[in-house]
Amino acid sequence: MREHLPAERVATLVTNTLVTLRGYHAALEQAWNADDRATAGAMAHKIAGVAGIYGCMALRGAAQALERALDTGEGDPDALCRALDDAVPPALAALDRWSDGG
Repeated sequence: MREHLPAERVATLVTNTLVTLRGYHAALEQAWNADDRATAGAMAHKIAGVAGIYGCMALRGAAQALERALDTGEGDPDALCRALDDAVPPALAALDRWSDGG
């Protein structure tokens, strides 16, 4: 992306992505706490998509695992939700560094 777009445009895109991921994660947490597993799964799906586009593979994998567990009933959704929560801060930090040109 940095090779094809001006630095200001890259910074704007990544900054918008940071806002989007934070919003999706907050919506997932809210759904999870309300025991709304369908919405939590939808938010996990959205997180996985955005994370994959920006190369945040640990977050993508955690989100996909949670989504799959919620869809199939297999696995431990509580543990997978905690794993997703743990994967969010490093992904946000990496994107934040990237938005600054680092």
